[in-house]
Amino acid sequence: MTNEEGVMPQRKKKKTRPAAQSATVLNAGPAAKLVSRKSDYEAEYRLLIAALLTATFIWSCSPMMGFDIWWHLKTGQMILEEHTIPFVDWFTYSDSEAAWVDLHWGFQLLAASTYAAGGVALLVLAKAAMITATVAIGAFATSAKLDCCVRVGVWSLVAIVLTGRGIVRPEILSLLFLATWLAILLRAHTRPKLLWCLPALLVVWVNCHALFVFGLVVFACWVFDGALRHFADGRWGLARLEEETAGVQQIIVVGALLAVACLINPYFEEGALFPLVLFRKLSVDEAFYSVRVDEFTSPAAFFGQIGLRSLHLDAAAVLWLLAAASFVWLATFRRVSIFRSLLFVAFSYLGFKMIRNLSPAAVVSGVVLCENLSESFGLRNRLRNANAASASVEPANDQTLAKEASNRRRRSIALSVVLFGLAASHFSGHWGRLTGLGDRFGLREATAWYSHDAAKFAGQPGFPDRAIVASFGQAAVYEFHNGPARRVLMDGRLEVCTRETFELYESILRAMAQGDPAWQQLPGVADAQGRLPAIILDSRSARDEINGIFQLPEWRLVFADSAAAVFVSSELANELGLAPADPTPLMHPPS
Repeated sequence: MTNEEGVMPQRKKKKTRPAAQSATVLNAGPAAKLVSRKSDYEAEYRLLIAALLTATFIWSCSPMMGFDIWWHLKTGQMILEEHTIPFVDWFTYSDSEAAWVDLHWGFQLLAASTYAAGGVALLVLAKAAMITATVAIGAFATSAKLDCCVRVGVWSLVAIVLTGRGIVRPEILSLLFLATWLAILLRAHTRPKLLWCLPALLVVWVNCHALFVFGLVVFACWVFDGALRHFADGRWGLARLEEETAGVQQIIVVGALLAVACLINPYFEEGALFPLVLFRKLSVDEAFYSVRVDEFTSPAAFFGQIGLRSLHLDAAAVLWLLAAASFVWLATFRRVSIFRSLLFVAFSYLGFKMIRNLSPAAVVSGVVLCENLSESFGLRNRLRNANAASASVEPANDQTLAKEASNRRRRSIALSVVLFGLAASHFSGHWGRLTGLGDRFGLREATAWYSHDAAKFAGQPGFPDRAIVASFGQAAVYEFHNGPARRVLMDGRLEVCTRETFELYESILRAMAQGDPAWQQLPGVADAQGRLPAIILDSRSARDEINGIFQLPEWRLVFADSAAAVFVSSELANELGLAPADPTPLMHPPS
């Protein structure tokens, strides 16, 4: 193509910059600044998460104090040795024919194997790792759009609550499974394939702890929320479902698989329905058990006894109040979440009923609070941007963004320093004094807490094959060393021991504390040949009983240390050549 003079026109050459100059301009551009801010944000988040998880792990490493672990360990050892699980009681003589639905058998195998590999130290470390994993899953599961300081602050409260009841029990697995379950359902609407993980997870859960029912409750709340949101289609303050969401057919199939998963346990339908048996026992007889077993006491009752001296209870109260307030704030934007509302109400009810339920309630409250705050902040920012656009307000400049980043960085560093400092305080004992537990970092048993020596002494040849142990928590220690050949009147397994056994146990101890010899004639004391059992009394909780039995000449103290006393009949003591023991150590029980 030529111009009017027939001359081919020359193309204008595109001006180029030197490569170095182009790079300099690019690096100074908005995209580069955005990348830089994102990199700084990720560094701050990594620092905060490291501080949170480090603190959680160290707080969880306290001397072991839970009693039930000993019958769990003994059961796990027997399952490994006998290659069978219990169907009737193995450890008590009062309920020896009672059915035992032991859904903890998976935990017991894990605990027994861990104990065999590394003793108490490895048990404490494994417990700390599970609690830390629960907090990590919860923190990562909640919305990444939420400011990292806020998210870590919320989960720091959760960590304080969890470590307050950080004992080696099957419930630590339930907390881990609950956090994982919630993480899956929070993403299931946009990644529906994750739902297929739930049945497999439930099979493991149902064979570790009876609280597998929590998973079913959460799933039911999620399904109801999805159905209502689909019907509302953006009305009534309910958010619309994502485009890529689980279909009705998939949800029905997953629900059916969850029902089948409940039956995949050694006890079949009895195992699947066992949570209902426990719930009925703790609801119909709530007035009886709540005043006798600490973990069934309501948090309100504990607050009435100790006030604000427990940081764990204080953190649980603050966490609950913040979660409740977040619903109010979300409502100001005319938005409501049925799923989170149902979860919060259900687990708050459980938490208010019994202090043992504060841990799962804290996990749910942490998830609910973070999700509510994330949605509220998102709606607020959207409203601000819309108002700014309508008012022709210029967007934030680089100076404003840099100031915000600097403030966020200072907050992140300050919170990280606080968490690392509180973690370090556990080594000095300051954390124990702050929480009211008085313990410090340790990978061992609490000093003189368990009556090991008394249990071994009472398990010698010639001693009775029956024992009455008070408190019944120490009965688990006796079972660990002497069961199942020697049995106790009652232990802490309320799924086995009946209320009648509990009342008999109390009547014996009451008469014993009064120095009344009539308790020896009560049913369940002597065996068929009229032989009396060994009596093992905790030096802290059974001091009245110790003083009472000292008044009976037909009984002799044959062993005493700072943890427990052992009494046998004077007749048996003479047969075995057992001299009276020095009671002095009983005057100095462990704190």
